[in-house]
Amino acid sequence: MINRFVLLDSIYDDLSDHLLTEDDEPAEDDEPVEDDEPAEDDEPAEDDEPAEEDEPFVNYVELSNSANNSLLRVFRLLSGTTMIKDDYSEQNVIVQDINYFSSPYSKNLSIDEQQLLNIFDGNDCNIRDISSFFYNNRLKNKQFYKDIEIEFINCLVAERSGRYLEAFIFIYRILEGISYTIPLMHTSKSSDFTRSFMELQKYIGKGKDGELAFFKRFIDTHYSESDFYQVSMDIKLDCILIEELKSKYFDIYKEKLKPNAIRSETEDEEIQVTFMGFYGFMLEIRNRYFHFLQGSWQENIATSRIIYPDLFFKPIIGLAINWVSIIFLEVLKFELE
Repeated sequence: MINRFVLLDSIYDDLSDHLLTEDDEPAEDDEPVEDDEPAEDDEPAEDDEPAEEDEPFVNYVELSNSANNSLLRVFRLLSGTTMIKDDYSEQNVIVQDINYFSSPYSKNLSIDEQQLLNIFDGNDCNIRDISSFFYNNRLKNKQFYKDIEIEFINCLVAERSGRYLEAFIFIYRILEGISYTIPLMHTSKSSDFTRSFMELQKYIGKGKDGELAFFKRFIDTHYSESDFYQVSMDIKLDCILIEELKSKYFDIYKEKLKPNAIRSETEDEEIQVTFMGFYGFMLEIRNRYFHFLQGSWQENIATSRIIYPDLFFKPIIGLAINWVSIIFLEVLKFELE
C-alpha cells in the first residue's frame, strides 16, 4: 500500500510538558529508595489505608504517531493541531491550524492544554480522561476511522491548495460514509435492545429515501435541543474577488436553499443559513451540479452559470468541513460521557 500523506506532530509539542506516558520509567541513575523498617513498637494506625496507585497516563502526543489510532488522528485534523506532509506535491508540508470544531471555525493562535479542554466544553473531563478515551477506543471501528481519516486529509489538502470543488467532493464522500455508521455507533451504546431497535425504526422512515435522509432524522431526533443545532452557517461572498460573480453565486445559493433555511441575507454579500438548512443545501448543490441530466423536472446547474467552479465552492467548503466536524465532535462527547 502506498502512503501519500503523513501527519506531523510538531504543533502539539508544547503540550508534552503536561503529559506523561505509560512507558515513563525512572532514569538509570534513579535508585529506588528503601523504606525504613518500622520499629517494633510502631503499630499501623487503624485509619491508615494503603494509597491507591494512579492509573497509567497515556501520552496524547505520543499516541498521534500510532498507526492504530485513526480516531485520534481525525481529531487532530479537525481541531487544527497537526501538519500534513504530502510526499507527492511541491507544497510538501501543509499546516492544518484551523479549529473546525468551533462555531464559527477559527485559526488556532496558540495551542495549550486548556484549549484542548475547551473543545470538550460541557463534558466533566480532564486531560487524563481525554487521553484515556483515545487510547481505549483506538481499536474500535478501526477501519471506519481509517477510511474517514484519508477522506479528511484529501479534503483539507485540496481546500488549502485552492481546489475547492475537489474538496467538496471529499466532504460529500464523508457525509455518505458517516450517514449510517454514526447513528449505528450511537445506538449501539444503549444497553436496552428494544429501545435501540425502536430508535433505528425512527431513522429509517417509510420510503426509500436513502442514507442521507436517515442521517438527517438521526440528527433531528437526538440533537434538536443542542446548542450547535441553533447556530447559523454564514455563507460570505467577500472571498470572491471577481465582483460580477458575486451576484451570480448569490442567486444560485438562494435558489438552492429552502426558504425556511434562510435566517437573514445581505444581497450579494452574505446568507445566514440554519444548521440543518445547510445540510440540505450541501445535498442540493451536489445533486444539482454533479448531475447534469437534461429534460427532467430538476433544475441542474450548468457550468456556464458558474464559470469558475473552484470559486463557486470557495465560500461553501469551509462551512461544509465545519458542519461535519461539529457532528463528529458531538459523537465524541457522547462517547466520552
